[in-house]
Amino acid sequence: MDHLFEHTSIKKAYFTLALPVVLSMIVNLVYNMVDTFFVSQTQNPALVAGVSQSAPIFTFLIALGDIFGLGGSSVISRLFGNKKIQNRA
Repeated sequence: MDHLFEHTSIKKAYFTLALPVVLSMIVNLVYNMVDTFFVSQTQNPALVAGVSQSAPIFTFLIALGDIFGLGGSSVISRLFGNKKIQNRA
């Protein structure tokens, strides 16, 4: 990871770190489209509406997880770098 930050451009480092998050969102989108396709084969509009309404909620929850996961790891790494670690026994 040090090599990424020390020897590459900011643009390349940014895209290298952002790529996994973007790919996970694309996989989620494809999953929701396939799920909607198979549910639509039942010819029941209520089921398709349920899938269509739950997909944005699921995406929102994934985005919240990404925000707190990435932000939390940033805070933790900065605290480790500052040596501000509390030992609780």
